Amino acid sequence: MFKTFSALSGVSLVVFGFGSLALSIWSRSLVSVAISLAILGHGMVELVARKRLLERRSTTGAQVMIINQLALALSVSLYAGWQIFVTDPETIRKAMESPLIAQILALYPPDTIMLIDAWLPRFVVGFYFLVMGVVWLACAATAAYYRSASRKLFQPPLEAM
Repeated sequence: MFKTFSALSGVSLVVFGFGSLALSIWSRSLVSVAISLAILGHGMVELVARKRLLERRSTTGAQVMIINQLALALSVSLYAGWQIFVTDPETIRKAMESPLIAQILALYPPDTIMLIDAWLPRFVVGFYFLVMGVVWLACAATAAYYRSASRKLFQPPLEAM
């Protein structure tokens, strides 16, 4: 199970990092390019450390994988924190005026549109806080799993004792 889970974790980070990088370059967002490269890097570290762990049966690979998970959570949290810091209600209002969104909003009564306008910046900030919490939980759980699984990999067989 460890082999499959750690491979999926590393590969998904690399795939997500590449996809995110392409979108970030297209949107010309330097901060998004930075987090995309960070995620891509975390995926590469995960795969290299996994290979080291499985080939050499070295605890160093497990330690790197555990630290990498916590560093991934920190990277995503820094990005989300930056997004919270730069969230501007005026920018959100301008986005709501784009033709597609304006057409959708035109279907709602004016009172509802005013509520959306007032609350949307708070929802955006709340979303990024939610992202931080979920990422820390997921990465901490993955790190704990890696710790547990690596200990099992390095336990000597019972007959050797």
